[in-house]
Amino acid sequence: MWQPLDVVEAVRHRAGAWGVLWAGVSSPFRFTFGWLRLLPVF
Repeated sequence: MWQPLDVVEAVRHRAGAWGVLWAGVSSPFRFTFGWLRLLPVF
């Protein structure tokens, strides 16, 4: 049987892993879009 606490821990662990993965994927895009926003200024 699943214990409710185990379910919460599993969900939290998975959300943490996805958060790290998303941060790794999205930061280069955020960096690139930041530069693209600055380019028209020059």
